Amino acid sequence: MRTKLLLLSLVLGATAFSSSYAQQRYLSEVFTDAQITVTNNVVYARNHQFFPPTTTFPVDSLKMRVYQPSQTADANTARPIMIYIHTGNFLPPIINGGIGGSINDSAAVNLCRQWAKRGYVVLAPSYRLGWNPLATSELERRVQLLNAVYRAINDIKASVRYIRKTADVDGNPFKVDPTKIVLYGQGSGGYVALAYATLDKFSEMAIPGKFTLPNGASMIDTNIVGNIAGFGGQLNINNWPGYSSSVSLCINAGGALADSSWLEAGDVPMISFHAVRDPFAPYGNGTVIVPTTNENVVDVSGAGVFIAKANALGNQVNLDAALFTDPISAAARSWYNQTIDYIYPAPFNTINVGGGEGLFPIVRPIRNQISVFANEGDPWTWWDSTTLTLVVAGTNAQTGGNYNAQQLHAQGLAGNPGMGRTKGLTFIDTIQRYIHPRIVNVLGLPGNNVSVQEVAREQVRVNVYPNPATEYLTIRALGENDRIRSIEVIDVIGKRVRVENNILESSYSLNRESLPAGMYFIRVTTEKGQATHKVTFR
Repeated sequence: MRTKLLLLSLVLGATAFSSSYAQQRYLSEVFTDAQITVTNNVVYARNHQFFPPTTTFPVDSLKMRVYQPSQTADANTARPIMIYIHTGNFLPPIINGGIGGSINDSAAVNLCRQWAKRGYVVLAPSYRLGWNPLATSELERRVQLLNAVYRAINDIKASVRYIRKTADVDGNPFKVDPTKIVLYGQGSGGYVALAYATLDKFSEMAIPGKFTLPNGASMIDTNIVGNIAGFGGQLNINNWPGYSSSVSLCINAGGALADSSWLEAGDVPMISFHAVRDPFAPYGNGTVIVPTTNENVVDVSGAGVFIAKANALGNQVNLDAALFTDPISAAARSWYNQTIDYIYPAPFNTINVGGGEGLFPIVRPIRNQISVFANEGDPWTWWDSTTLTLVVAGTNAQTGGNYNAQQLHAQGLAGNPGMGRTKGLTFIDTIQRYIHPRIVNVLGLPGNNVSVQEVAREQVRVNVYPNPATEYLTIRALGENDRIRSIEVIDVIGKRVRVENNILESSYSLNRESLPAGMYFIRVTTEKGQATHKVTFR
């Protein structure tokens, strides 16, 4: 019942929220469908292909679709960029065990068109696919999948460098501002976006036992596939060296972070939409499941973990709650720190939703009391059964396969009950209402709120001592007439382990109590803002 009420509140809240931003560029749609130009097959790079399985790895073009307001209708010559990274389990549709998985998916096309109608230039790149989910050992599946993700990251980086190159030396044909780029990853594209934003050291690809082979070597051989920046390697082509692949904001709908240790202070802000009972992409700390076979691949951290850590590190400062008091934001926060039922045996039969600005938990009903795989993971998706039949027939003809359209349709409905355009667009509308005020603020676009970072720098001064500490910490608000409202203690994986509320004093003594030795983040909320300090208990 609560889920139905929440969905209704999202729809009603979206209506109320949109009225306050009527016809304001980036916050609402200001162009019509007729004013949107769509350019297909824009070649953004060339590289070695890994699908279908081959020993020759031929070089082919990598292409993307570009959505933009018509340049005759839009006088802006420095438009921010949205990059849509599609889902698909790093295999083509149908072969990937699902119905979608390309830039042609219904959700993909509608998201991109809606962004263009808000005034963005939207890139929807196709990226290289290829791995074997049917490999017999978990180690082999992990090696192949990680390499597929790694290649996809480097392809998206190439698309970022390409758009900067066009702005620099090609006369800026898409009329973009190359300093304002946002990544949006859906499903497996969410894994790509999150890794793009956090994977920046070779050591992070060689975490012992997780990303290493039995001989201790990394599962990613940069001598073959290139380095983290996307350059070098025997089976990798350097695309647009000399241009930055940096972005300003990372958004994911589904997907998870390969390792929470990758997330560090200074990484770009993150916004995450994650179905709390997602059966394939863990919401907390868990194991990625292959949709084709339901086999384990690798342990990851979902939005219920990494968003809290991003807040603790101070990366979410321009997403602060004080800036966003609309009904959509309130609906997201209403689930924070709630405990909901799951269907695993104890002690894994409940999930704590967690919290942190930038997190939008999606709580859908338990669909089956026996199998977690019947739960919903991507309620924003939908498909047309007639088109599915044609795609399956084409896939069978091309591959000699025996895929069954009716069976795939039934499997899809089991994990997305009520699937349809109305349901999908309802969730997409909620996503849009949540992300765009935050994008505007992070990028500093017209209509942005006052940056909390600026407020924090000028007004929110907090002293935390001693550091390192043994038994207690003294936390003191130094701003004139400022008082501490609450204190949160967050561990290094982003889990909130202590909360002290309703303090309303300028100074507070926090006893260590039973906290184990180690590093923590102390997030202090005062009447003037928020500050985070890193501390160590010995």
